[in-house]
Parts: sequence; structure tokens; C-alpha cells
Amino acid sequence: MIAVIACHEGLNVKGGAAGVGLATTNTVVKSIVALITADVLFTAVFYAFGI
Repeated sequence: MIAVIACHEGLNVKGGAAGVGLATTNTVVKSIVALITADVLFTAVFYAFGI
């Protein structure tokens, strides 16, 4: 997930060095949110099915 988000953000950078900084910040925030969301989903599934 992190690699996909980072590649997507990195390949869509505009604005030079400032754009790279913003893309890095967006990547970190989106990655954290994605990981927490995935963790919640996996926990709910494992809890529901008793795995």
C-alpha cells in the first residue's frame, strides 16, 4: 500500500522542489490513514469470523 501511494504521489509531482515536499507530506498522511484503515478492516474481519 505504501509503495503504491508513494509512486502515485511521486509520479504526479508538479511545482519543483516545493511540489516534492508537498507530495512527501501527502504520501505520509495517506499512508498512515491507509494503514490504520486496513488494520481496522482486518481486525473486524478476524473478530467477526473468530480467526
